[in-house]
Amino acid sequence: MLKKSDILPLILATISTALIVGLGYLWLTKTNTVRIDGETEVTHNSVSNDSIIQADLNAQLSAESSRDSTEVFVIPAIVPEGTAVDINGSSNLDQINQALGRSFHRQFPGTAIITDADGNTQGINLLTSGNIDIAALDRPLNNTEKAAGLGAIKINKSSSDSRDAADLEFYYAYQKPANAEVEAFLGFVLSPQGQESINQY
Repeated sequence: MLKKSDILPLILATISTALIVGLGYLWLTKTNTVRIDGETEVTHNSVSNDSIIQADLNAQLSAESSRDSTEVFVIPAIVPEGTAVDINGSSNLDQINQALGRSFHRQFPGTAIITDADGNTQGINLLTSGNIDIAALDRPLNNTEKAAGLGAIKINKSSSDSRDAADLEFYYAYQKPANAEVEAFLGFVLSPQGQESINQY
């Protein structure tokens, strides 16, 4: 028979045991949901955070490799002094290249944009051999150039008044992934300041 003095410890022991069992159950059945690409969700048992992080990373890499890897360029707040970008390509872009170089230097003192105009073919050859940073083209990249790891951005908008809008389409080609200097310059080119310099021609 239980004494009155034994009842309180028994109640406390029962409550403690129930609490421990309940928390253990919750911990074992806990799930984590990981968002992969904004639409897909994958649920993992809570074995360890490392496995969840690894699964998330693998899913993101898989999603990125399956979609078209178009790079996004944004004008940087700061470009280090001494930054230099070499551009070569179509003579149709020579004045635009020089105007963008002057504007970029005004925006980021201590930087240099070196320009030449030896034609589309020479620009591509110099780019693929690593002798320049950007090839200035008056045509889009072909499939062979894309397969060689080149990317390109259209740097101007076609005029709707033109009968042959393709004559007004200019591109900057670069090795993928773009290095920091190329990213900074292309971000500037696509910015309002860069587009203003382009639209003067």
